Amino acid sequence: MNFKECFNENLKDSTQDIANNGADAGYPHITYYSDTTELFDKFEGDILAMLSDCTESIGYTSNIELIKTFNKQDMLEGFYETLRHDDTSKCLLVWFACEELSHQLDSEVA
Repeated sequence: MNFKECFNENLKDSTQDIANNGADAGYPHITYYSDTTELFDKFEGDILAMLSDCTESIGYTSNIELIKTFNKQDMLEGFYETLRHDDTSKCLLVWFACEELSHQLDSEVA
């Protein structure tokens, strides 16, 4: 199973809400750090690939440039300096991936 399949299995019914309101609004499986940490640990490669793809498609030169545009980018304070994945950074990156998939799926339906 990859991250998209996991999203479809657990959050597909919330796709439009996540696309409109953001993933931090409180949805099953992505509300608590314990949940988002588990998802990140399981799907780190998929999530970081989505981040890189998005960075490239928008035209940024680095993932950090893109992350600095996130509303909650302060959750990654020190992340790239220490190269340490902590619970808050994992959460933010899972939320990012959920929002990206929601926008993709929502536009496919429209």
